[in-house]
Amino acid sequence: MLTKDIASYLDGLGLGTYSETPTTSNNIFDRVVDTPDTMLAVILRPGRQSPGYDNLEESSVQIIVRGEADDSSDAEQLAQDVYNALHGFRHGEFVAGGDYILRVLSPQGGPTNIGPDENDRMMYSLNFNVTWRNSGREV
Repeated sequence: MLTKDIASYLDGLGLGTYSETPTTSNNIFDRVVDTPDTMLAVILRPGRQSPGYDNLEESSVQIIVRGEADDSSDAEQLAQDVYNALHGFRHGEFVAGGDYILRVLSPQGGPTNIGPDENDRMMYSLNFNVTWRNSGREV
């Protein structure tokens, strides 16, 4: 699954901790959660329609980065690190045995500050268009 592959890839780069079975040490999730303070949420969004004659898909992925309440610079740096890791990724797999990724491009020039949450923790949003080969779909 694309979001799990991205989460695992970011974990492998040391940008967070991900497990398919969440534990208290995780900070990469498939949705925005209340704890921990520093968190990455990898969320699948609607992408463009597949042409249907091959197994290529274009999915949109949003990543929300949140940091500690008293230090917005850490959240901004983490968001920039995520952007640098994903924007321009091409011709490979995020994880061994994962789906083949043709390219990852962000339609924005970097992280967007979306303001603090209700607990005054600064949040950033990143959006990516991912073109990938859906190995689970036969054509």
